[in-house]
Amino acid sequence: MADKRVEGCLKLLELASAGKFDSRQLVILLETLVELSAAAAGKAVREDTGEEIWVAPSPPSGTKKEIKFRLKPPDSGPAWQIVLLRDDNSPYLREDLLEGIILRFQWLWQREARCQRIAWRGAAWQKLLGVLLLLAERLEVQQVLNYVVQWSARLVGARYVLLRLHDARTDKLSLAAAWGIEVEKVPAEIREAPVEGTVAGKVFQEGKPVIWPPAAELASFFPRFFSEVKSGVIVPVKFKNEVLGTLSIYDVKERTWRKEEIDLLYTFGVCAGLAVRNALLVRQVEKFHRHLLEALSFALDMRNPYTAGHSWRVGVLARKIAVRMGLPRELVDKAYLVGLVHDIGKIAVRDAVLAKPGPLDPAEWEEIKRHPVVGAEILAKVGMDEDTILAVRYHHEDVAGGGYPAGLKGEEIPLLARIIRVADAYDAMTSRRSYRRSLEHEEAVEELRRYAGIQFDPRVVEVFLSLPRASIQEVISSKGGGGYNIPFIEGFGFYGFELRKKVQGVGADNLY
Repeated sequence: MADKRVEGCLKLLELASAGKFDSRQLVILLETLVELSAAAAGKAVREDTGEEIWVAPSPPSGTKKEIKFRLKPPDSGPAWQIVLLRDDNSPYLREDLLEGIILRFQWLWQREARCQRIAWRGAAWQKLLGVLLLLAERLEVQQVLNYVVQWSARLVGARYVLLRLHDARTDKLSLAAAWGIEVEKVPAEIREAPVEGTVAGKVFQEGKPVIWPPAAELASFFPRFFSEVKSGVIVPVKFKNEVLGTLSIYDVKERTWRKEEIDLLYTFGVCAGLAVRNALLVRQVEKFHRHLLEALSFALDMRNPYTAGHSWRVGVLARKIAVRMGLPRELVDKAYLVGLVHDIGKIAVRDAVLAKPGPLDPAEWEEIKRHPVVGAEILAKVGMDEDTILAVRYHHEDVAGGGYPAGLKGEEIPLLARIIRVADAYDAMTSRRSYRRSLEHEEAVEELRRYAGIQFDPRVVEVFLSLPRASIQEVISSKGGGGYNIPFIEGFGFYGFELRKKVQGVGADNLY
């Protein structure tokens, strides 16, 4: 009997050292208490629901005596009443000793749980700090949103996460990012949650976390779509006092959400709100900046009716090339912006030179050749990034050398400049001039192939030629116009691509 009691006490110590509580551990605890007290049976009754769990190794006989204890788990879960049923004719441990053992067990249990919570909190907040540093480095909106759902799931070990942002136009919470499922695979009727009558809407309106399952009168779209979802918590995504949206974290197992977990997610929601707001502001500034550049390039192109829309088309073609080359999103966007501003230096070129119907004299040609440098200097003064500045400065360089302003070769020329070189040339060749017709697509393609490796980067030419013709034609047919007005020169091909030759002092190596 003594050995069994010692063994029972060791089991209780083992349970206490776990510092956590679930139904499996409750059964082990009940079995141990039954064995330790030599009871015929035992049951645990959940105080809030009346749920009962029984352990009965042998049917009770004779007069039964009940011994009751209250068990409060170390977490925020419900309390249980422990009832041990004894036979009067069975030897058993004194009731006061049994009660002392249980009280000591519960004290050790809760102390270990506190230690584990402190350790968890330290590790979680350290992880949160690392996540916030990562978020601070991201300014692209979708990248920020994806990081938020990814790391909120990792912070608490959840299966699914939904990030919704409030759309003021529709007064709905629209799905902006998800973890555990692709946004595109979520049915359309679930992607937008009404503010009124939904759990997410309640969180949005009150700015406070809500644990799921919610009150019966509230609808929760996501668990209705995924039947395996058993528990969750929804926290607000806030910037100062403004609620931007909600962050819904769901798990596939029944889970008691601890206060420290909810506090962590709430804090993360506030920090995520700051990151989202910053990214949205950056996007607004970039959009305004892009519109400003588009307006400026349009105004510059309109100095000559034959160049209307040229910069826009070069930007769109450059972006298509960059996408086809698999470049990062940042460089794809820059390719478009460089296309918009690549000829901004022509603002310093006289109208009489730009629109001259006849051959340029040497002084006029030098004036034209200064526009890449002037453009780069203008962009530097307004704080444009270095990639854009260098691409504008060197977009008339030739891969074999002989271009301007620096005579760079091959990889010395920035990639964006080499992309613009091809897009610029194609648009110039396929645009009509007062003194000649525009080239057909096939003719322009032939010229690109002929001078690949001489003026143009062969890889960029190859990528450009792999674009669907319809995609290119759609751009070229838009908004009319083309490159600036430089006349056809006899003896140098349709566009004067022959390198290092001079006619009346005009360098014929770059006539677009």
